[in-house]
Amino acid sequence: VMTLAWSSAALADGVALVLGNGTYDRAPTAQTAVRDAKAVAAALEEAGWTVSMGTDLDRDAMRGMLRTFAGAAAEADEVAIFYSGHALRTGGVTYLAPTDAQAASLTDVLFDGVPLDLVMRIAGEKAGNAVIFLDGAQLRGFRPTEFVEPGLAALEGPEGVLIISAAEPGRAVRRSRWRDSRFARLIIDQFLQPGASVQEVAEDAASPTFVIGAADPEFMLSPEPEGVSEPDSLEAEIELAYWRTAERSGKAEDYQAYLKRYPTGAFSEFARERLGMSAEAETVPEEPKIDPRILAERDLNLSRIRKRKIQEYLMALGF
Repeated sequence: VMTLAWSSAALADGVALVLGNGTYDRAPTAQTAVRDAKAVAAALEEAGWTVSMGTDLDRDAMRGMLRTFAGAAAEADEVAIFYSGHALRTGGVTYLAPTDAQAASLTDVLFDGVPLDLVMRIAGEKAGNAVIFLDGAQLRGFRPTEFVEPGLAALEGPEGVLIISAAEPGRAVRRSRWRDSRFARLIIDQFLQPGASVQEVAEDAASPTFVIGAADPEFMLSPEPEGVSEPDSLEAEIELAYWRTAERSGKAEDYQAYLKRYPTGAFSEFARERLGMSAEAETVPEEPKIDPRILAERDLNLSRIRKRKIQEYLMALGF
């Protein structure tokens, strides 16, 4: 079954693409993918975005939506992209899997899959004002073979694009088919909070969420309504500090500390939800082996421009 939906708001200054592939011909169901896509699309629409939403898309429909969205993105000021479903990786490249994808050969993977690099290029046209949310962290996906494995390859996006994954590449997230995933709730409850900086929320996101890249600190998915000011009471600031500490660490004791002090606080429902999902992340079979040097370089969080400068300095010193 394929669902396509387009909607717009009069005040929208950005376009969003939301894709959720759940029912696959040759792979287990991607749990919560369709539910998450619908929930995220509705929240983005409510925040004033022009939303293009598709669920259970085959190869032709998925590529058609990307082609149309690329044209809309070229005319917009801001871009947001959400994908939930199966992903495949081979040769260090990630492919988003349509529902009719085959993986019996390398040719199948390359021919059927949608390269994540293509999605990144579309977002990269709006450097500083672009975010990509990826949930390819399914516990059960396509069968791994000598030429392809399920899940995401190592991520590195264009300059000015913030990429947020439900889990680190090579890892999976346990989820319930009866409710939205933790990742979808994170997007709706925090990234789409009015006045929330996408970059700041990403920096505070708890494990297993994985973040790479950066956006403009002023980039928001839901701008602060006019007439609403920052919290002016000391107690509100203290509560926010408690919550951010818990979200940054992801530890049960920090969420419990928040609830002990603020049992009916602004974030109390979210804190209880986090406590009920403390064992979400677990390793997928055949976790990719990433060169420690790549991990070390990634931890430096350097922009491409900065990398080039450092390389020039090192060459000047004789290295």
